[in-house]
Amino acid sequence: MNQRYHPIWWIASLCLIFAVLGRGSAQDHQSTELRVAAASDLTKAFAEIGAAYQKRTGVHIALTFGASGILTKQLENGAPFDLFAAANATYIDELQRRELILADDVHIYAVGHIGLFVRKGAPAPPSTIDGVANSRYEHIAIANPKVAPYGKAAQEALEAAHVWEAVQPRLVLGENIQQTMQFAQTGNADIAVVSASLGRAAGGQFVSIPDSLHSPLNQAIGVIKSSPNLEAARKFVTFVLGTEGRAILKKHGFTFSENRVAG
Repeated sequence: MNQRYHPIWWIASLCLIFAVLGRGSAQDHQSTELRVAAASDLTKAFAEIGAAYQKRTGVHIALTFGASGILTKQLENGAPFDLFAAANATYIDELQRRELILADDVHIYAVGHIGLFVRKGAPAPPSTIDGVANSRYEHIAIANPKVAPYGKAAQEALEAAHVWEAVQPRLVLGENIQQTMQFAQTGNADIAVVSASLGRAAGGQFVSIPDSLHSPLNQAIGVIKSSPNLEAARKFVTFVLGTEGRAILKKHGFTFSENRVAG
């Protein structure tokens, strides 16, 4: 019998084919990457969520953090992200109006909160936000209200407490809430208005500011219309909205709205 047609050769060939196909499938699965643009208040929460999701699925979550307004501009200019998790639903709404986000895949994933933060070893922060008007606070850090939802919430709270005009000359503006936190941690600001998600875990002292003093920080997530990974992006959103994702968000100081659909 010609050796080319011997059953042993056929079996060996088939095994080789299946091995190559199997290896290719596994490599394709492991090489899947989702590019997520996320608001800076999510730095700790989404790092944990991304790691948990990758452990479960093998899909790598590549996170880019920044002010929601800046990330929105990047997306409008064609930045190659698969998903956007904003600190305020208004930015997702803007992208929907421009037809850059899939309307059926937009959800409110959490509600954010703000508070006063001082670094470890510093005197305790005031019990109410109007206390920042005290002259001992020479530098007061907030995120830039023009691009950062947490900065806008800080401004609204200071205005509601009738101290905005008094503190304006002493304000230090962070590009995003993460940089604002760093100003307070490094001593470049005496006190900062930051997100609860960062302030409670930073090792300093944190005092909550009542939600009634500012517009709700309804945080929304959406799938980018131009993403080449639409199905994978939808699955990640489902994970964020699910039991494990919400547990991580709750641990980092977020709460949840009954209305889970944005818009």
